[in-house]
Amino acid sequence: MELRLGNFHVRDVGFGDKTFYKNGVLTINKEEAVSLIKQDERILKCDIVAVKSGESVRLMPVKAIVEARCKVTDGSFFPGYHGALKAAGEGVTHCLKNMSVMAVGKYGNFEDGVLDMAGEGAKHSMFSEMINVAIIMESTDEIEERNGTDAHPNEYSFRNAAMVLAEYLGRTVRDAEPDEYEDYKFDSILNPDTELSRLPKVAFVFCAESNGAVSLHQKVYGWPVGNSLPFLVSPTLILDSGITCNQMHVPGMACYDYNEMNNPIVRRLCREHGKTINFVGVIISNDNADLTCKQRTIMMTVQLCKLLGIDGAVVNMPGYGNTYIDYLQTIIELQKEGIVATGAALECSGRDGKGQPFTIMDPAADKLVTSGNISEVVILPPMDKVYGDIQSIVRDPSAGSWIDDEIYGPSLREDGTIVCENNCVVAGCAALGESKYTVKEF
Repeated sequence: MELRLGNFHVRDVGFGDKTFYKNGVLTINKEEAVSLIKQDERILKCDIVAVKSGESVRLMPVKAIVEARCKVTDGSFFPGYHGALKAAGEGVTHCLKNMSVMAVGKYGNFEDGVLDMAGEGAKHSMFSEMINVAIIMESTDEIEERNGTDAHPNEYSFRNAAMVLAEYLGRTVRDAEPDEYEDYKFDSILNPDTELSRLPKVAFVFCAESNGAVSLHQKVYGWPVGNSLPFLVSPTLILDSGITCNQMHVPGMACYDYNEMNNPIVRRLCREHGKTINFVGVIISNDNADLTCKQRTIMMTVQLCKLLGIDGAVVNMPGYGNTYIDYLQTIIELQKEGIVATGAALECSGRDGKGQPFTIMDPAADKLVTSGNISEVVILPPMDKVYGDIQSIVRDPSAGSWIDDEIYGPSLREDGTIVCENNCVVAGCAALGESKYTVKEF
């Protein structure tokens, strides 16, 4: 399989009478874009703003983040979920880099976070360094969810709005020449060339989120992974929007569609393919809350690795809480079979750092990489401009924020200061490794 990603490095975004891209500048016809988004009758209000790194701007509650892209053949992406069902991971896809498309609402939820473009908050998020084209909107989805209606448990209209705008903007570069190309090629694993056959076989175990209602599960070609046993896919499928994120995650983890499309672990393994490793592929597993499902999935993942003759594996953690079992036990069982296994994960070790980060421990899990303590308390000074609704952080507390606390007081202060955990900051401890936290080498 061969995938070519054509990258366009966006230097600025503005608004005008026509939507087009030229010399690193993206110009958006706001009226046309808003009209396209509001074809969804669930959207009550809608505006589009462009916020840039260093501006005294706060966005909250952030509900969806997508990279603007288009398939050169037909201008679409997210096949089977948003676009037409067709094969992903092959052909040419054009991508607008250094920017994101995000949706911001009025009422918050467990998974909705805060993003500051300047100040202390900007030190915690990769998205603070980008140009963010933000849809500021209100929807019947969030109102129904706020009233306890289960009809829209993942506020789909926000994610759909972000995808619609991302596709609309992505098409501006459909016929243009990219600044650079990223080429990915993977031949049949059954017939590796001589050089590949000498290298250690490595797999990425992508433990996809599948807790809660089926509508919340991560999806491959639009199909919920919680209904599947582990299976193997090409790494290019991940990088070409073949899998969509799960909205049921805390904002600090940063498992947004943008992060899945730019999965840094997959990209690094791809770069090493044919040089230091033979990157066999990505094993899609899941993290159902049922213990029997966890055991079945872990067993099948290990068997699949043995069948493929895997020498080493990298495992991701899709959440925290019950997902610690899937993450750690997969690593432990792989190690017991002689397969070198490591994983990247955030920690949830309490505000004072003294909490128990993992529910199970085993000496076999001795190669873990941390992306930071999601329970660390941060103080975010007031910003000059807030898009969305700042009151949502105490009215509708998300993970890592609170109405009041006996030690820290309310999350929202009178002057606009926010006190919260990294949990509440978008990409505060991004679990795939995109966070600004790292380990010090000695």
